[in-house]
Amino acid sequence: HSSSSSTAMASELGLAPPAKRPLAAAPTTITGIGDDLLRGIFLLLPSLPSLVRAALACRTFLGAVRSSPAFRGRFLALHPPQLLGFFICPSRIASHPFVPSRGRSDPDLAAAVRGADFFLTRLPEDGGSSRGWHFETCYGGYAVLLNQTTDQVAAYNPLTQALHLFPQPAADKILFRGLPEYYFFSEEDQGVLRMVCVQHRNTSWQVPARIAVYSPATSSEWQILPWVETPPPLQPEEDGQKVITFYPGTQVKGFVYWKHTSQAYVLILNTATLQFSRVDLPPFFEEIETVQFMLGQTKDGELCMVGADDNDGKTGMLVVCVWRADEHGVEKWMLEHTFALSIFIDATEDDSTVQVDAIIDGYVYLSTKYSGQAESLLSFCLETAKLTKLFDGTYTSPSHPYIMAWPSSLVDNKASPCSKIPVKTFGP
Repeated sequence: HSSSSSTAMASELGLAPPAKRPLAAAPTTITGIGDDLLRGIFLLLPSLPSLVRAALACRTFLGAVRSSPAFRGRFLALHPPQLLGFFICPSRIASHPFVPSRGRSDPDLAAAVRGADFFLTRLPEDGGSSRGWHFETCYGGYAVLLNQTTDQVAAYNPLTQALHLFPQPAADKILFRGLPEYYFFSEEDQGVLRMVCVQHRNTSWQVPARIAVYSPATSSEWQILPWVETPPPLQPEEDGQKVITFYPGTQVKGFVYWKHTSQAYVLILNTATLQFSRVDLPPFFEEIETVQFMLGQTKDGELCMVGADDNDGKTGMLVVCVWRADEHGVEKWMLEHTFALSIFIDATEDDSTVQVDAIIDGYVYLSTKYSGQAESLLSFCLETAKLTKLFDGTYTSPSHPYIMAWPSSLVDNKASPCSKIPVKTFGP
């Protein structure tokens, strides 16, 4: 019977009319889920590789991730740096293996490692020379390598297999009794790539430096700047003292930091302005000969300094200082944490030492050594004090952690003008 006849019959019998059937709800589809809800779900994913896989599943997912710059910060804050493994020998590629992370329980992480080119096979052949490609550093998802035979510098992303080759600056213009250091800066979402070459020249009082910049977006050759005097040390070197300048630099965001080998200060290069400055070391770090030292950044992006006083494994300490403003607004080094070295090494073993290899987003990567032989790679979270063994076995140190960078495909890379190299602002 129709609905109207049923209602009439119920009325004649003195019964209540039958209830109306509710209309069927429209089916929910992917496009019906709001971006905020999608991003909340994505925050629960276990790793950055899992997010990449999910985001690339459809346009809706990708749009939700790319349309919110704040989501990127929240995701990175909730997840540790995505360590894919270590390059553990800074010599020739043939003898410098990549050790993958042990996080095989995450299938997306394991797939990212399997699909990457950690053997660096896209690097050009070097003609069979015994010198070949030499590993320099890892930063921002790129490995930077130098080839003295072909006079090339390479920046290579093993995940995306993006390869950028740069010529070395002419030796007669940049070199001065030694090789310069190379640092690669990539802002792929804005189309900005730069290779910065820095060389120091030590004297008894001043430490001049020279910078060269290569940016394919602005020039087809190196912009080589004049020698400039950097902020001097507190006191001149003593007569007869061996002249050594700085330990290898550490790249943190848009800055490069060098610790002086015989003076208690750090030289800083701002790569945006190409200007130098200096920061004196806190008291603990003034005892330079007994401290294994590294600069990096905390989870919140603050500049931090970690030193291991391994003069005595039984009483030694791992000391963490952070550069921040005090209650009066004065920026200075402030003591953040101290940890006993016995947490990391067996202090009963002879000649046990700890080497700080890197500090990345609040994680300290350490090498432990016994009788001078590296035996373990560890990660240590400064926030939770959680210690994780990453690798066990004899290898050549130092190690270079390879951290997966945030993919440019997950960034809304709307057209923005490429910035020019601010060479005119360079000065002491």
